[in-house]
Amino acid sequence: MSKSIYFATSNLNKYREAENIIGKNRLKLLKKKLIEIKDYSLENIAIYSLKVLTESFNEAVFVEDSGLFISALSDFPGFATGYVHKTLGNKNILVLLEDEKDRSAYFKSVIAFKPPSKGPKLKLFVGTTNGVIVDKEKGTNGFDYDPIFQPSGSEKTFGEMTIEEKNKFSHRGKALQRFNSWLEEEYW
Repeated sequence: MSKSIYFATSNLNKYREAENIIGKNRLKLLKKKLIEIKDYSLENIAIYSLKVLTESFNEAVFVEDSGLFISALSDFPGFATGYVHKTLGNKNILVLLEDEKDRSAYFKSVIAFKPPSKGPKLKLFVGTTNGVIVDKEKGTNGFDYDPIFQPSGSEKTFGEMTIEEKNKFSHRGKALQRFNSWLEEEYW
């Protein structure tokens, strides 16, 4: 019987991206709104969320936290990426950048994983993707900032990509690939 792991998230889009890399038979959804501290470090946010979760959940589980960092806005929204998207949305981010020549930005994803208590300690996997904020929304795929972020090396925004295409470029895809490689070598 093969092992499985849980992805604790309330975001089904993130789960689908993870499922595409880790596999349907190995990944289970733990639909849960996580406690997120306010901290400039995505690593600290993911570690804290995982520690709180594993106080009452003793299965192999991981959490993921990500952020969008826009150069012209002094790396805003950063750790507040989700909150800013809910309150401002893409259109207002584009308004903030209207007169900016530097539209460079990057996404960062941090995965924190903890196997059951008898396994190894907490592990972190990080992925980063550089790109630009385009001048208007493009595409209807993905979620949140996907229609306004175009990764370096692509002619498409994340919003114009399939899950498979996005996973080749995205911060989360890179972190998930690193995580999946470690799972293949050390865990399964």
